[in-house]
Amino acid sequence: TLKGVGGFPDEHHARVLYIGVRKSREMTNLQNDLTEVLAALGFKPDARDFVPHLTIARTRKARTTKDLVSPYVRTTFGDISIKEIALFESVLHGSKPHYEILESFKLNGVGNEN
Repeated sequence: TLKGVGGFPDEHHARVLYIGVRKSREMTNLQNDLTEVLAALGFKPDARDFVPHLTIARTRKARTTKDLVSPYVRTTFGDISIKEIALFESVLHGSKPHYEILESFKLNGVGNEN
């Protein structure tokens, strides 16, 4: 379920604008499994709390987003079904990032339609 709009790291100094994703047991299990597998490959676990979200914009400089997001903080945008996840690499071209998909993985299991 997509619900609410916010900014990272907070609404007063945001560099990322996002739509929130409701946590579910399946999503938390997937996140825990990914953390475990990546740690076994030598990646350090993220110390920040897991905040499921869809990034919708990035800014070059931190700015306040309070007036922009406040009308949508409690808005529910609807339900979506996730059928695949992708591993992206962010490559800078000048000052702009370009995102390349390194690998994608089909999901199956509880909560996945089709």
